Amino acid sequence: LLQELTDKIDSDGHRKRNQRGVATKLRLGGHYDRISSRGENATADYRLFRQRLADEILRMLRVLRG
Repeated sequence: LLQELTDKIDSDGHRKRNQRGVATKLRLGGHYDRISSRGENATADYRLFRQRLADEILRMLRVLRG
């Protein structure tokens, strides 16, 4: 099962997104600024989630460093 899932991973995806970003001058904007299935911009909830996640990572790093 692990090999089957690994085979499905597009390891070239990040490079392709980067090339599209260079071509469109968005620099991976589409990779980080999610668009809903209806074509709307990312909701505030998603941005809030990303901020909370980043804050938790920083908090954990501070705890680990003592």
